[in-house]
Amino acid sequence: NWRKTIEEMREVYRQIINEQIIVRRTLGRRPRQEGVMLDPHSLPQTFIDLSARVEPEAFLVYERRHRLQEWTGKTDYVFGFDTSSTMSGEKSQIAASTSVILLEALAGMQRDIQEEADNHGIDLSELAIRTGVYTFNTDANCVKTLGKGLTDKERLDTYADILNPEGATADYLVAEAVRALPPQPDRRRILVLVSDGDSSDPAKLVESTAALKEAGWQVFRILIGNEAKGNFDIRCD
Repeated sequence: NWRKTIEEMREVYRQIINEQIIVRRTLGRRPRQEGVMLDPHSLPQTFIDLSARVEPEAFLVYERRHRLQEWTGKTDYVFGFDTSSTMSGEKSQIAASTSVILLEALAGMQRDIQEEADNHGIDLSELAIRTGVYTFNTDANCVKTLGKGLTDKERLDTYADILNPEGATADYLVAEAVRALPPQPDRRRILVLVSDGDSSDPAKLVESTAALKEAGWQVFRILIGNEAKGNFDIRCD
């Protein structure tokens, strides 16, 4: 059920938005004791867990409320979807569903942020989300340049590419393309590769993802079939 999972992911972020509103209104006041709060730094793994129907561990116990400037919510999510011939059949269907869940949830979260900022007349730019999308087979194709929003064309192009697999699996080309993006030291940056793990050049993939991590990126892989434990597996490289 795509809609149910998308709403669950948006609800996680709504809790972050609510915490930010409270913090924004109490800036400059004496910090007070807190109980259980949602950890904003766990969001990348939480999104991926929810898309795989895994119970997320998104909550941490804080002794005191963090000031707004100590919370890093500006995040770039770049997705690379495998459209090679090894993804034919059920794997491409699962990958297409995953693309819908992840992209629609993040687009919805961005709308939620803007709506709450407008409703309360406050600046929630600390939660700014940007997304980028690549598909890859023999070559890497940028379907959506890194930025806000999600157009119907970007949504449909991604889905169509995934459902028409062909060619080799040059996953490392996505990591190389992402590595060339201009540095953004004030943003958390995450690359998520969705594939069956059947890379055309595993050594190049290791090398390119290592370079990304050196540049401050987090790299996750969602594995479907082949290398996955069962039909779906998540790995943080």
